[in-house]
Amino acid sequence: NYKTENGFALGKWISRQRYAYRNPEKSNATLTKERIALLQQIGITLGKQPTKDKGAANVSKEHERLEEAS
Repeated sequence: NYKTENGFALGKWISRQRYAYRNPEKSNATLTKERIALLQQIGITLGKQPTKDKGAANVSKEHERLEEAS
């Protein structure tokens, strides 16, 4: 349950994205092809649960990079 410095529950958010991807008929959320591509681009594994995932850390680094650029 990774949280960013601002307290955003990034780990839970990633879990919800995975759930929506794996269970589209059960999820209230819909992942667009664009969002799927963006998540995969930053290293989020959406298919089978990887044995060791660095998804939250990758997203956090990308978030920091985007904040610095703005």
